[in-house]
Amino acid sequence: MATCAASPATRQRFLGIVLPVLLLGVLTDQASKSWASLRAAEPRILVPGYLAAYSVPNAGSLLGLGRDHAQTSTVFALLGIACAILLVRIAYADRDGWRRADWLAGALLLAGIFGNTVDRLALGHVRDFLVTWAIPTFAFNVADLLVIVGGASLLMARSCGGRRPRPDLGFTGGAAAG
Repeated sequence: MATCAASPATRQRFLGIVLPVLLLGVLTDQASKSWASLRAAEPRILVPGYLAAYSVPNAGSLLGLGRDHAQTSTVFALLGIACAILLVRIAYADRDGWRRADWLAGALLLAGIFGNTVDRLALGHVRDFLVTWAIPTFAFNVADLLVIVGGASLLMARSCGGRRPRPDLGFTGGAAAG
């Protein structure tokens, strides 16, 4: 049975990019949720006229989807763990094809997944606290932002792949190039 060890460059990217971003993301998320929970009843204006912070428990997922069901938080915690495992498996399988942008985006995505999963497993709900005046019924947290930014960045990084635009392909308006 052959084993496939990670190259030194892969280890360096993991230790230099993924681990610090992952730890910093989860710690920032948990610290911000704790800060918002200190005086949960009174809103704190962060950006006047646009963004406020106050604690809002969310037993569901995005926009409170599934909050009326008793096992929703456990199901979403397990889905979060499964998504994290799948992302790590994909990154490991294609580790030589991943560039720094891919590793950074994957770390941001994992940090967001882990930030909300920690809340779901420890508290039974996610602590949302950021509310915009534009959409006052939508509350979110730092982990949600990490998931959105990480997911969008990973999608862009993987679809672009760090490639330069192709030069002229040589099509001459109907005649096949020989």
